[in-house]
Amino acid sequence: MGFTQIIIRHMLRSEALSERIHELSEELQGKHPEITLCRVVVESEGNHRHKGRPYLVSVNVRLPHGEIVADRHEHEDVYVALRDAFAAVEHQFAVPERLAA
Repeated sequence: MGFTQIIIRHMLRSEALSERIHELSEELQGKHPEITLCRVVVESEGNHRHKGRPYLVSVNVRLPHGEIVADRHEHEDVYVALRDAFAAVEHQFAVPERLAA
């Protein structure tokens, strides 16, 4: 878990959310041990009592030879936004030329 940074903006930190982020990042590192850092930013776009205000999730993964960024995945359910962001990172591993140098 030490290689994961979690940044929460405009919302209270949830232990369940933090645990899920660590689970997803550890799963990703298990598949790709060359990862040196996984930074996850979760932010709320406002008051969630009203529909249509999504959570935004960005995942940045550092590697010895570059970086993978899955930026601003949004959904009204924070766990869906998180899943989609990590899926986007995994997809970029499958397409090596998409790695940012």
